[in-house]
This record gives sequence, structure tokens and C-alpha cells, in this order.
Amino acid sequence: MTTQYNNGQAAASRNSENALVLWNCPGVARDYLVHWQSRWDQGVDFRSSY
Repeated sequence: MTTQYNNGQAAASRNSENALVLWNCPGVARDYLVHWQSRWDQGVDFRSSY
């Protein structure tokens, strides 16, 4: 699993943040993008109820 790193003071000093950096791994990048796109495609626009 990967996650975002919220670049800020709390992330750098207090939060339990992590990041994964991969170089020269086009297969992993492609698989990650395909999965990300599948999640995006299932998203729906937020509509406030008030």
C-alpha cells in the first residue's frame, strides 16, 4: 500500500507519515496508474445535503 505524504510541519515532525519512492520501475508505475484510474472512475461528485 502507498499513501500520500502531506508536506508540512506536522508531517515532518509529529505525524506518522511515510513515502515510497521507486525509480526505473515502469511496470509498477503502470499498475499503480491502472488501479488509481479504476478508483477514480468509480468516484461520484460530492453534493452537499444542506
